[in-house]
Amino acid sequence: MDRWLISFLAGAVTALFVPITPNYYYVINLVFVTIVLVLFRKIRYLSAYFLAMAYILANATAYNSTLSNAGLTFNQQVKQASAEIEITSLIAQKRQTNQATKFIARVKSIDGKTLAAPFNIKLTWLLDGDKTLSLGQQWQVVLRLKPAHGLGNSGSFNYAVWLRGKDIVATGYVNCAANYCKLLSSKHSLRQSLYDKFAHRLQTLDVDTNIQAILLALSLGDKQLVTSELWGSLSATNTSHLVAISGLHLGLIASLVMFFARFVLSRLTLIPLSLASKVHLQQQNSAILLWGLTCFAALGYAYLAGFALPTVRAFLMLSIFVLFKAIGLYVTPWRLILVAMVFIIIVMPSSLLSASFWLSFNAIAAVFFALALLKREKINALMSIVLIQTVVTVAMLPALLILTNQVATQSMLANLVAIPWMSITAIPLALLSLVAVWLDLPFANALIWLASQSINVFLMFIDFLSQADFSLLPLPQFVAVFITAIIVLMMGAITTNLSLRHSLVLLLALLVPSSLLLMRQTPVWQLHVLDVGHGLAIVIEQNEQAVVYDVGARFASGSSMVTHALLPFLHHRGINHIERIYISHSDNDHAGGLSQLRRHFPLARIVSNDDSFKPALRCDEAKQWRWQQINFSMLYTGSASNQGQRNDDSCVVRVSDGQNAALLAGDISSRTEYALPPNVRSQVLIAPHHGSKSSSSSLFIARVQPQHVVFSNGFFNRWNMPSEEIKARYLAYDVTLLSTAIDGQISFYFYPDDYKVARYHTEISPFWFKSLVTP
Repeated sequence: MDRWLISFLAGAVTALFVPITPNYYYVINLVFVTIVLVLFRKIRYLSAYFLAMAYILANATAYNSTLSNAGLTFNQQVKQASAEIEITSLIAQKRQTNQATKFIARVKSIDGKTLAAPFNIKLTWLLDGDKTLSLGQQWQVVLRLKPAHGLGNSGSFNYAVWLRGKDIVATGYVNCAANYCKLLSSKHSLRQSLYDKFAHRLQTLDVDTNIQAILLALSLGDKQLVTSELWGSLSATNTSHLVAISGLHLGLIASLVMFFARFVLSRLTLIPLSLASKVHLQQQNSAILLWGLTCFAALGYAYLAGFALPTVRAFLMLSIFVLFKAIGLYVTPWRLILVAMVFIIIVMPSSLLSASFWLSFNAIAAVFFALALLKREKINALMSIVLIQTVVTVAMLPALLILTNQVATQSMLANLVAIPWMSITAIPLALLSLVAVWLDLPFANALIWLASQSINVFLMFIDFLSQADFSLLPLPQFVAVFITAIIVLMMGAITTNLSLRHSLVLLLALLVPSSLLLMRQTPVWQLHVLDVGHGLAIVIEQNEQAVVYDVGARFASGSSMVTHALLPFLHHRGINHIERIYISHSDNDHAGGLSQLRRHFPLARIVSNDDSFKPALRCDEAKQWRWQQINFSMLYTGSASNQGQRNDDSCVVRVSDGQNAALLAGDISSRTEYALPPNVRSQVLIAPHHGSKSSSSSLFIARVQPQHVVFSNGFFNRWNMPSEEIKARYLAYDVTLLSTAIDGQISFYFYPDDYKVARYHTEISPFWFKSLVTP
């Protein structure tokens, strides 16, 4: 059986990395191979491998065709449509008048046509006045939609994968101009009633906002109030899993219910039943009763959590475990994990794309591994807890390193203290508080106070740990991969009793190809145009140091492209020093995130014409500068009188190593293009003003003679940039067109006599589940 399970799991994972765009042609061929393999007895189990590949690719194909099947075509533009939607999940309810509400909805009809297969979308709605939304409401609204998409940058959170993992096929916002939006029905669920009542009680008691956020997260799975600062502290200590209802929480509730049920059954002697009835209850039905109650309690908690995907996955695994126990079937821990993984993949194939899916099973496997070690040694209870947490921390490192390229150095200490503390105090008290408020019990406020004090201790503890300068240690990608290989090898050696000699041989086998990769010819310098939507952010890299040209936009929420794209990219590349930051001009889409970047790199020198940035140099003071092996030439310095407010004030920079060059043109128009010196020839051109009709004149293109032009644009941007006219103009000069909206991050690697281009979606991370789907 294990061979079949492993084969299926391997096939499902392989399907993620095949270099194809999923379609039913491949699915049919894989099904045919599956049928053929079933005929061969000795290798029949391999049919599960190809069946899993077919299943995953079929689901991917269905996802990709959802919008077109619904009759939605986009033609590179935002689609406006009238739709009937049902609100299924609230992500962020508005707290102030000018704030938007973000939520997930299920679309039931489009432009009056009822859908045979409703689909999920993520929406933003700027509601009027004090209006709010509730789960279960059905609305007739006007939507402006884009296909599911996200930024494509090395090291960044991949929003497109997150959307696909939740089966969300489009994003957009509600446009209620002329009162086109109408509430059709409102199903006030028990969960929504509990939320409203509990949240109101917490506000009435003036509970601290962060404590409110944790209480609502633990009791109802609602994380709307969790601030970015609090998430930062949780991430820095690797304790964010404690405030997201998952397997840990369901397991805890199941254990508490099991303990309580056992206690009740053990007291059956107090119940006036015949001896035969008592024996029958205790011996024949106790197991079914115990496990049934346990499963029912877990189901109730999953309901309170809104049946969030991690919670559903945890419930499915618990259900499998309960089923085996109830029917008296013994399975090894490892087979239980395999059965649960395969079952969840069959029921929820998009789970393969969820980091929480892999982290959860990684943690469970680590616990079983630690328990197996404890059987060999007699250790007291305290040391057993320490050993289990140590093994879990070490086992989680590979996955966390691959996902984040950084190590939470305080993780082990934080979890060693926080998991028992939250399990014994905060989680039970939060649930008891919810029940007490629901039933209007007189001691409800006392329970809330106790839960608040428990959570406050937790918050003070993680805040103290996260303040350390080394709480998060960024690691270059090759270091992360190397450490991952070492940890996997160590755990494999312990599990299989591998000898030291064989372990060293395997280690060398891992090191040799890694060393060969490091010995490849390294570029003299690199230029990376990051995918920052409508805006610009460029990193010029040399010897693990950088110069930055523009930093992208900052948003009303306080986040920026610096935090979403630039900083993760720098961490991914192992860059911890920025020599200079050039700001072409002060438009938000070019300079919005500067203050956040300066906070992380206070020693970087700013070159800008805008005095509000407190530049070390104005553009006209930085006409020539040599940095290591490349030269920076300021071809246009802007106008000091305009304080960098106009596009034509952009500081234009040419970066050259004497053989290859790149021209960074900011937002200049054709008028300024004529004012540039004649010697501007460059192999790489960052298109002026994102490819608008006001720039990229024929004379300018003829002077630059680029081989590649890069348009830094947002996906389906409202200005329809780059202009079709401008693209045709570049093509007339035989220039290769590249766009961050389509290609994601675009990297140029410059060698002494040549250069190479790598696009995120094609060469850097060429996986179908990260690619954009445009009907």
